Amino acid sequence: MNPVQFLTRLVMAVVFVFVAAAAAKDTGMPARMVPQGADDDTIPYIDFPNTDIRQVLEFYETLTGKKALYDNTVQGNIHVRVTKPVARAEAVRILETVFSLNNFTLIPGQGDIVKVIFTTKNVRQFDIPIFSDISQLPQGSQVVSFLFKLEYADPQEVKAALDQVVFSTASVTNIVPLPKSQAVLVTENSDMIRNIAQIIAKMDSKPADVVSEFFPLERADANEVVEKLNKLFDKSPDGSNGSNPTNAMRAKAAPVSEDSLVVGKIRIEADLRTNRVHVVPRPVNLPFLRTVIAKMDSSLPQGVPATRPLRFVLAGDVLDVV
Repeated sequence: MNPVQFLTRLVMAVVFVFVAAAAAKDTGMPARMVPQGADDDTIPYIDFPNTDIRQVLEFYETLTGKKALYDNTVQGNIHVRVTKPVARAEAVRILETVFSLNNFTLIPGQGDIVKVIFTTKNVRQFDIPIFSDISQLPQGSQVVSFLFKLEYADPQEVKAALDQVVFSTASVTNIVPLPKSQAVLVTENSDMIRNIAQIIAKMDSKPADVVSEFFPLERADANEVVEKLNKLFDKSPDGSNGSNPTNAMRAKAAPVSEDSLVVGKIRIEADLRTNRVHVVPRPVNLPFLRTVIAKMDSSLPQGVPATRPLRFVLAGDVLDVV
């Protein structure tokens, strides 16, 4: 090969490299990342073996049409590989899940902007959108705040329950009860908020119906009857529920059994002025309570008089001795 041919081939190789780089710049990602056969609905495969997070974000921008903004803390390599064709929406969900698994958080911004932060930063430093309608939540795993309005449940109890079932990420998860507005404000990724919504829907159900009834007593003392009932229905380990006879008692759930004499909660108190027992139970418990209270207020059996005929002394003389 003469020097002219060698120089010609060298120039052509250099030109090819520059053309390939230009093509990668125009598509917004390296040429090797463009899946052949991709269209608006289907991505034939995803292949990012140990790839810089910023290159994967460029691919994410191409799929979503959004602009990813991040600072110099967003760095490192991640691995994503899907060998089968997937829908474009599913490919976006896969990427967002991988970002979350690698401690990168996505926060939706104004318009088509998505903010990307590393978990060392608290998401509450940024402008997090607040939603109150599940249908308006962004798809995928973007971090947002959601205001749950409650109708029946107590916000403090809802927070306590969610703290037990929701895995908390210090820089992301935040659950704030708002008792005055009967609401709970939750900050989490949108997928988790959808799951939380199902839990809250079950908790925020209408409470069981209760009735109020007074039982007048003819023979028994109201305070003593209340103490006996409290001891009968109490389920604490030591068999007592405190010195206050008006304490509410919690029984196990239905069905009624020897370990659960009443269904749900029951409140019992003594009306000393009128010698009555006031109970607030579920309607299903009333027949049992009526029976128990009637038994406690029943009359004591009288002794049968004994008769003994006298043969040698007068009855009056015996009575004086007795």
